Amino acid sequence: MPESKRQLFHLLHHVDVTHDARYNPVSKTYSPRLEIAPATFAVTWPDGIPCALVEIYLVHLWRSGEATVQLDGGSLRATVAKLTPLIRHCWDIQKDFWELEDADVQQLVSDLQQEKKRTKPLERARNNNTVREIIAAAVQFLLWLQEHVVLDPSLIGVGRDFRIPLAERRVRDYRGRTKLVRVFHTLPPRATQAPKPPMSRESRDKLWQAVTEASLLEAIAPTWAARFPGEGELQDVLLYLKKRRELLLELLEATGARPGEFARLRVSENEACYQERKLVLDTLKRRREMNRQIPLQPGVAVKLEVFIRTYRGTLLKRLAERGIAASPQDRVFLGIGGRPLSERSMTTEFSQLAEAAGLGDYQTCMSMFRHRFITKQVAIHLEAFMDDNTKARSMMTDADYRTILKRVATITGHGSEASLNHYLDLAWEELGVFDRVDAATALDAAIERGLTGIIALRGDVEHGRRQPGLELLEAVKGTLADMHKQIRDALDTFVLSKKSGRNRKLASLSDQVRERS
Repeated sequence: MPESKRQLFHLLHHVDVTHDARYNPVSKTYSPRLEIAPATFAVTWPDGIPCALVEIYLVHLWRSGEATVQLDGGSLRATVAKLTPLIRHCWDIQKDFWELEDADVQQLVSDLQQEKKRTKPLERARNNNTVREIIAAAVQFLLWLQEHVVLDPSLIGVGRDFRIPLAERRVRDYRGRTKLVRVFHTLPPRATQAPKPPMSRESRDKLWQAVTEASLLEAIAPTWAARFPGEGELQDVLLYLKKRRELLLELLEATGARPGEFARLRVSENEACYQERKLVLDTLKRRREMNRQIPLQPGVAVKLEVFIRTYRGTLLKRLAERGIAASPQDRVFLGIGGRPLSERSMTTEFSQLAEAAGLGDYQTCMSMFRHRFITKQVAIHLEAFMDDNTKARSMMTDADYRTILKRVATITGHGSEASLNHYLDLAWEELGVFDRVDAATALDAAIERGLTGIIALRGDVEHGRRQPGLELLEAVKGTLADMHKQIRDALDTFVLSKKSGRNRKLASLSDQVRERS
């Protein structure tokens, strides 16, 4: 592999990072104070030689609590990825980190802006915001290097006395607090990006269809299929993958949880979720570890229990019969080898599904389901609050909004209701589009579950199309397609109709669907 293309960092688990010793005054001896990092990264230069300074810096970030470490490396992975361009740049200009000067960093900024995508040579590899983040990571690393390793104090700092001069800028966080930060003096302007929108229904349906198509035999690469001893086992694996992906889409929409929270979802806390009607999961992005409980619709709870007991259980049983040592670690979502599925793997798989669904040219990610869920929750709470207090929008106060957002924050896992402020405008738009939805939670969930259930059922029929009774299966597929259209039309009619007449139209369409089924 060419040095310019080499992957420069690799994840390591359970790394001994012991760095100090304990003194025993009785025996007058020293013993190491054992310290094991759950994960960190081995970092190299492009020729494969270890880049020890960056490795030490990553351990420092973990030890000081400035970076999180999870199965896939957590925020430490993001940091080392941002430092990779600096490593390559120093390699190209044949300088060590402490030898860099202002012109070298300016050249790095220029190179990052000019680099193009390998698959799309007319498009930039990264936007200005990403360039700014990479340079910010490099600045923090060089500041640490100057403070802890390099004896020459003139490497980097605020003012023109340093070889790499920095400027001080005041930044404001989402709570309105300001602080001084040190940044490189020459940076590209911030890229203006539209806020990430909630997941649309059209994109959601395409993702469900992509899950079905990805599990068909003809969609599987021969080299991947050759990993399994027979077609029967391959079919079982494809069925497991289909159900796992469908469950992830279900939970993304039903709970608005983060991908990392699903990666930590435990069987022991959720195997009786249908009886308790709630999902128990860890809450990330908080200063202390905690979990929360999210109300779960019965239909989703049933699918979660069935997946745990049937599809997940069958996978582990099959692996045991083949003598493969699985390590499920009480996690719900497992890879086909029986190991927990990491957040990074979930994100990669979702991106592949989006590409297969024809959404590659659009902004599509799992967090858009979270935006959709939070927007709906805020809209529903706004509607209920105004009905209970006979208030109009013009009469709502800041205290009213805080009350609503605090309630939503307990569901979504936000530490402060202030971080939900930008959802208020989205929620008012949602209420305008849906014409003041009443009974929104139960009704919306029922119709959405019906849609996804039909798409999933069509996929199950598609799996069996080579079995006897092809004509019957084609007829069933046609009927399901009609039902899908009927329910889709019913939902659109409910959404766009006036409040006075929409319940009657929905009831009529529901009767038609029941007759057809």
